Amino acid sequence: MLYVAVKYSAFLSAAHRPLNQHLLKASPVIHKPVRESPSPHKFSTRPETYGSECDRTNKCHNSTPIHLRDIQKKLELPTPYKHIACGIDQTIFDITITGVDDSVLAKLGLQKGQSQLINQNQSEQLERLINNNKKACVENAGGTIGNTLHNTSVLSGASTTLFGVISEALPGNRAFHYLRNSFNGMNLNDLCLIQGGQIGCAYTLISNDSERTFGVSLGDVNQLAAEAIKASVIKESSCLIMSAYPLADESQPIYAASQRAVELAHQYHKPIIMTLGSANLVQHMTTELQNYLSKHIMVAAMNGDEAQALTGKRDIPAAAMKVLDYTDLALITDGKNGLYFCGYIDRPYAFQPYEYQNNGCDPEQIIKINECTNNYPALKKNCLSPYKIVCHEPACMINRDMTVNTNGAGDAAMSALIHCLRISDNPFSPDNKGSALPLTHTTFSETAMYANRVSKQVVQQVSPRLLKAL
Repeated sequence: MLYVAVKYSAFLSAAHRPLNQHLLKASPVIHKPVRESPSPHKFSTRPETYGSECDRTNKCHNSTPIHLRDIQKKLELPTPYKHIACGIDQTIFDITITGVDDSVLAKLGLQKGQSQLINQNQSEQLERLINNNKKACVENAGGTIGNTLHNTSVLSGASTTLFGVISEALPGNRAFHYLRNSFNGMNLNDLCLIQGGQIGCAYTLISNDSERTFGVSLGDVNQLAAEAIKASVIKESSCLIMSAYPLADESQPIYAASQRAVELAHQYHKPIIMTLGSANLVQHMTTELQNYLSKHIMVAAMNGDEAQALTGKRDIPAAAMKVLDYTDLALITDGKNGLYFCGYIDRPYAFQPYEYQNNGCDPEQIIKINECTNNYPALKKNCLSPYKIVCHEPACMINRDMTVNTNGAGDAAMSALIHCLRISDNPFSPDNKGSALPLTHTTFSETAMYANRVSKQVVQQVSPRLLKAL
C-alpha cells in the first residue's frame, strides 16, 4: 500500500505576521491511503522526444518524484538583500465581467480573445455595463508586475518595491482599493502621486464560452518620470522586473523611466526579468523586442501566443528553443497544456551523461523535452559548452469546476521562478564570469513544478493575486 502525506496549512492574514514563518511549520500530518497505480507519480518528469521516437531508456531521465515540501526546504534560505525584487509597472486595476455576449463585444468594437487598448468612449460604455451587471463583476488590484511583486512577497516573506504612479486614494475609489488589496510586504511608498489623474483599468470580458477578451484603459499610468526611479532601491534588490508595455511608445515618460531602471540594473549587476505583455504588442515590435531581449534581458516570461509571435514558430517547444537565442532563461505558459521552463546547462558539469541520438534526422528538428532536467540552469556566457534544456510540466490535474479565474496564472508562475532565483552568491556578477554557478536553488524540473503549483493556487481563487502562501 502506498501512502501519501498531505499537509494542511492554516490561513494566516498578512496583518498578523510574515507568511514565510509558517511555510514549513510543523502541523498535523494526515496519512491517506492511495491505491497502487501503474502510472508514474504525477510530479515525476517523463522523458519525451520531440521530432523523433521517444527514448524511454534515456539515462538523462530523472525518475525520482518531486515533492513540494522538498522544494520549499531549498527555498527557505536567508537573503542578503533588503528587497528580493523591484519592478516598474503601469498601475492597473482589474475588473472582470462575466457572461458577456459576442454582440456586446461587437458593439464595443473589441476583438474577441485579444488584449487591446480602449478609448474614453469604450471605457464609458464598459462602466455602464458594470453598473447594469453589478453582481457579475469582480474588482481586484492588478497589473502584470504588480501581481508578480505581490506574489513574490507572499511566497518568500521578503519585501518588494513597485515603481509606478497612483492617483489620490480616497475611500471607495479604485486607487484606495489598489493600495488596500496589496500585500503589506510590497513597498508602495515609491509610487508617484498624480494629482487629478487616474490609474489604469483592465477590463476582462468573459464570454459564455469562457473566452477572455481584454480592454485596457491606461489613464495616466504612463506619466512615471525617470527621476522617480531610485538607484538605492535597485542596488538593494536582487533583480529588476519589467514588462514590454512601457517600451511601446518612446514619447511617454514611462519609457525613459524604464530605460533608467535598466541602466541602473546593469550598473549594479542585477538580472532583468521581462514579461512580453500581449501577442498583439509582440507582433507590432517583434524585431525591437528580439534585439532588446538579446541586449538587456536574462529571464523572459510569456504565454504560448506571445512565444509564437516572437519567434515565428507555431510549435511551443520549437519556440522555446528559439527564445533561448535571446535570453538565458525562459518561462512559457501554455494554458491547459501546462508550462515550459527552458535554459542552459554546461555540458561538462551536467549531472547526467549527455546522450544525443538523431536517428538520421536533422538535429534542428529534434527537441528532446525533459532531458537532463535534474540539472541546474546556468548563464549561457559562463558555460564552456552550453546546451539547451526544455522542461515541460503538465498542468496540475484539477476539477474544471474548481477553476474560478485564470487571470494572473502567468504572473504567479513568474513569481515562483523569481522565488527560486539564486541570490545568495550572485551568479550574475562579473566576478563569477566563466563559472557555471546555478541560477536557481532548484533544478529545471523542480522550478517548473513549483511554478505550476503556484499557478494552480491562483486559478482556484477569484483574485489574480495570491491570498496566502502554499
